[in-house]
Amino acid sequence: FTEVYYCFDVYYHWLEYSEEMTFNKRDRLMYENAKWIIENGRKYNDKKTIIVGHNDHIQKGKYLNSFENKQLGNWLNLYYKEKYYNIGFEFSRGTVNSMDINTREQKTYHVDKSIKKDLAARLFEETKTSMFYLDLNDIAHGNAKFKRFISTVNRYNSIGAVYDERNESFGIDNIIIENMYDAIIYIRDSSSTTICETGVEVVKAAEKKSPMRVDVIYQ
Repeated sequence: FTEVYYCFDVYYHWLEYSEEMTFNKRDRLMYENAKWIIENGRKYNDKKTIIVGHNDHIQKGKYLNSFENKQLGNWLNLYYKEKYYNIGFEFSRGTVNSMDINTREQKTYHVDKSIKKDLAARLFEETKTSMFYLDLNDIAHGNAKFKRFISTVNRYNSIGAVYDERNESFGIDNIIIENMYDAIIYIRDSSSTTICETGVEVVKAAEKKSPMRVDVIYQ
């Protein structure tokens, strides 16, 4: 009944968060949830755990001027240290699913950040490569200019659950890339996700394709 008991804990987390709906409280509870999944998975002989999340949540370093706030990745990095390896996502242009910050309506936006010369994406755009994986630690050892680029403040795409298309700077963070990620996945022309209506449909669709165990985690 370990999993059942933990469901009650997660519900208690929600009650706790509803009293103080802050980024800091939300990410601390996300960390406790992720840590439980990792530790509990060992009895199933799970060797590794993959956590998929927004750039803002999986970043391992604290934001500039974030005061005492910590995100999920920062908690995981402090606890698991070098065992926590995170990969950031960057793009130049494409479509994004997000909620209009004013109307709260879910929309698909076309975003083009390639025209902003002060973004980190400018360097990736200039490679003329449409898609690549970049290990920051490995590359920085052999290239002084690249080391300088990732160790200074850059403006980085960070569009999330809400978006304001009228504000050109919305969804852009000032970060030091090497403090936040171990690697970067860059896709020049990104496409929006396909939104599933319910978790039940996800399970049924997966079961038709494969008899493997399907875990549906609701956030």
